[in-house]
Amino acid sequence: MKVLPDSIGSIPVDWVPIDIAARSIVQIACGKRNDRLASTGSNHAEVFHITNPHISHWEPLAQGISQACSCKIIPLKEWVQNLKNRLSDPRMDEWGVREIPAATLLGFFSSVADSEGWVRPPADTTNAQKRSAALRALGPVDVSMMKVWLRQWGDWIPELRV
Repeated sequence: MKVLPDSIGSIPVDWVPIDIAARSIVQIACGKRNDRLASTGSNHAEVFHITNPHISHWEPLAQGISQACSCKIIPLKEWVQNLKNRLSDPRMDEWGVREIPAATLLGFFSSVADSEGWVRPPADTTNAQKRSAALRALGPVDVSMMKVWLRQWGDWIPELRV
């Protein structure tokens, strides 16, 4: 489509690279439960949210993606409508739909576009950070991290060649 939404609603960019997520899970699962840094002193179940403790915002990332992929940034609702229009084109066949990665997420993006004002509560990463050095060391998602993902996704989505 060569366009990007200017927003992803109020969804925080708390993404974690898969290698860091995997390392965090291993560190949490294999960590010493009596480690003074990790111990809660409680017999209750512990919850470990593997999300980035440093929240980023979509807008600056969209600018970087736009420059890297030569895409135009348009309002989210317009982007969703463009996607709907493209998918409802009678000339669009099953193979054409497969060439549009966002097609499988149309319902999600429609909900995001229609839910202005909705705010997802942040995930508490305190327990996960106590037990995972990888998660503690993770910085916020930035344009350089996005460019790495774009290069990786480019193996499946030729338009994303960076």
